Amino acid sequence: MAQNLGARQTGQHEKNPQRFAGRSDPATGPLGAPPSYLSENEVRAWHSFADEWPWLAKADRAALVPLCKLRVKVEDKNEVMPVSLVNEYRLQLSSFGGTPTTRSKVTSGIGQDAEDPADEFLN
Repeated sequence: MAQNLGARQTGQHEKNPQRFAGRSDPATGPLGAPPSYLSENEVRAWHSFADEWPWLAKADRAALVPLCKLRVKVEDKNEVMPVSLVNEYRLQLSSFGGTPTTRSKVTSGIGQDAEDPADEFLN
């Protein structure tokens, strides 16, 4: 399974292999179309997340719905959001691997059997 590029550059993948071991993720199929009950803006948010995070799968659908609702609130310039909702939005982004720090922990399974071109230079 592909390991974090930064970990390979620093040699941490050899020092602490358990920290960078691949995670098991059952194959569940593609994310698919948004649920019909979402509003037009929430559907746009759904498509934005699907485009930004190609690792989303069918199993993520239920958790993605409230995140889409929150994104609509965050992007509404007339919406006054309490700090608790902003924190919830940040927390949900992190759970999906949508922040720079958490993105490094995402393993999508896409192309992991393919040879990594960086291996020639890093290993």
